[in-house]
Amino acid sequence: MTPAEDKIWMPVKPLNLREQAEAQIYFTRLLAEMKRHVLPDEKVLKKAYTLALTAYGGRRKETEELCIVHSLRVAKILADCGHETDVVSAAMLHEVLEVRGVTKGKLEEELGLNIADIVDAVTSIDAKPAPDESISEFDLDIMEDVRFLKGGVRSGKAVYIKCADRIDDLRTISSFPEEKQRAEAYYTRNMLIPAARKLRIHYFADILGDLCLQIENPERYRELKDTYKDVLRKNKDTFSRPDGLIKGSLLMVREDDLMGKYVKDFDFKERCIDSIHLELSGKLGARDAVKVAFKKHMVPLFDVYFISGDLYTGGPDDLFFVFYDRLHESPYQLTIVGHHQDDYETYYIMKDRYGNNYRLFVQSETEHLEFTQGLLFSSAYSEFHNSLDYVDAAESGGADQKMISVFTKDGSMMSIVDGATVLDFAFALDSNVGLCAKYAYLNGGTSRMPIYTRLSSGDMVEIVADYSRQEHGSSIPHATVRWFEYLHSREATKVLSRWLEKHMDAALPPMLVYDASGAEYEIDLASTVLDFAFVVGDQVGLHVKKAYINNSPTPAELDTILRYGDQVRFEYDPEDSETPALNWMSIVKTKRAKDKIIDYFSRKLTNDI
Repeated sequence: MTPAEDKIWMPVKPLNLREQAEAQIYFTRLLAEMKRHVLPDEKVLKKAYTLALTAYGGRRKETEELCIVHSLRVAKILADCGHETDVVSAAMLHEVLEVRGVTKGKLEEELGLNIADIVDAVTSIDAKPAPDESISEFDLDIMEDVRFLKGGVRSGKAVYIKCADRIDDLRTISSFPEEKQRAEAYYTRNMLIPAARKLRIHYFADILGDLCLQIENPERYRELKDTYKDVLRKNKDTFSRPDGLIKGSLLMVREDDLMGKYVKDFDFKERCIDSIHLELSGKLGARDAVKVAFKKHMVPLFDVYFISGDLYTGGPDDLFFVFYDRLHESPYQLTIVGHHQDDYETYYIMKDRYGNNYRLFVQSETEHLEFTQGLLFSSAYSEFHNSLDYVDAAESGGADQKMISVFTKDGSMMSIVDGATVLDFAFALDSNVGLCAKYAYLNGGTSRMPIYTRLSSGDMVEIVADYSRQEHGSSIPHATVRWFEYLHSREATKVLSRWLEKHMDAALPPMLVYDASGAEYEIDLASTVLDFAFVVGDQVGLHVKKAYINNSPTPAELDTILRYGDQVRFEYDPEDSETPALNWMSIVKTKRAKDKIIDYFSRKLTNDI
């Protein structure tokens, strides 16, 4: 709980029989939880547990509890989320390098370099909380490390463990002096939570935020929690009855024979108290201000997650707006009334007929996992780290690698490593094609195959990518960290890692396009024709009928991606009642366009226009 340099261990004595039994119970529960989520390496876990028992012995923390029990609880928090063997094993051992006689070399000898590196990274993150709001240069460096490229996977996975460690610490901190509790909360609030947010570990960040608020302002926390629960209780008939909003909305989606199968989940989750507190912070002054400020029409009561399955080839927004009409026409009249986007979160503001507000997150299955559990949750980031640190030393592949033959659309044969995906093939064609890949057609078929589709020997592959070889053509990279999960070849991993190293934090550059009169506009790369219509004018965007690009006699689709230097002529009719259409929300990419469409329908659906 305290920094390594200040920690004073209690005298060591062996675990007695009762303590051994207690530790074994915790480990048995930990192992059972891991088996619910992943296929754990029991041999490694048991070896880590045995080493932890030996290293910690009967040592106790300042709270007088056994160090081994604390470490097993930290590991259990990570196992509950579905983390793999390496992270959970490192969690069991996250404080052993503070024990005299235990070295990183010993850990590496027993459990391998990967786990030893993670434990070492946790120890180095354990910096002293900065008092009086002074944050050390070392701590600021940690903040930068979680941008992926400096600390790599060691620092990333260490942040997971440190968050779990701090959760358990704050849950058991009540016996400490108030000053010490506040110092721990300060460090957590200013260092660990921002680091977790940057890695999108929102699940842990929310828990830590609530625990910090309980220390920083316990009276305000209790008041907010009681008020929130009271509002939910008063509206329980709306939310919780069998035909209520929550179950009714999910049933409405599930019963759709055509598209319901693509919906992974449509879930209403209660918000964390700290999130509500941050939202109300500007409105809370007097001691009795909570009940005044906390109004259901002002504070979203639930976080709503509409999750499309990864087998759905369209975007999550496309799928949601298939159902939006009927959700609005339901007895609860769910209506999107706003759109929020910042560095960490993107969501819609949704309202029902009773004035209750919601934050609606529309995400794919993979996006949701990354949003709640973080970018490092899958093996993708491990690939990313390895490629960054060791890419120059890696060879193209061993002589014993099995290769298969696949074919391009024109019949040319290519050799590619067995197990390769569509994305591997795209990178093998051209690095730019790989970075801009969207999907593929296999063997002359018409079905869009996802980029993670595994190829078989003899497959004929046609890649569809937003890539242009022209000097001013519109090439749109779609690469993300998640793509490392889809790659099997070293060559593709190398290209992707080097591209991400340069572009991870870079904003997409604007490009120039022109209206019919030749007036010049700067728009975001990857903007659609419809996005540009809103740049030209609100009425043009809301009521566009047709758009012609570069004097083409044929109208362009509104979802056409514009290229650098395009000139667009619009035909629009402000009196046309057929425009805009709800599905336009899935066409536009820019916040401005989304906000204008949302505002229009919000007013229309409430009979304000």
